[in-house]
Amino acid sequence: MSLYSLVVEFEGDTCISQISAATPQHATLMWLKNTIEEKAVFSGKDVPKEAFDVFVDEDSVIGIDGTKNIWCFTSLVEGELILIHIIKTAD
Repeated sequence: MSLYSLVVEFEGDTCISQISAATPQHATLMWLKNTIEEKAVFSGKDVPKEAFDVFVDEDSVIGIDGTKNIWCFTSLVEGELILIHIIKTAD
């Protein structure tokens, strides 16, 4: 398991979280699941659980060219862009 830092942009808000996971894909899925359960990350809008049913696999979490241990994930949630930068912070 490694420690990943996630910098998330959604609906004009920025959230920074850290998650221990085996892969950047798993860290992204865990963050999405935690966001749904806590509903405390983004203020003002109650996003339904179904909105976060996005497809996350090895091909959807993309390594950033010219960097080491930094990935990016994008998707639409209820028509709004969600951008997640995933940084492997520690092994």
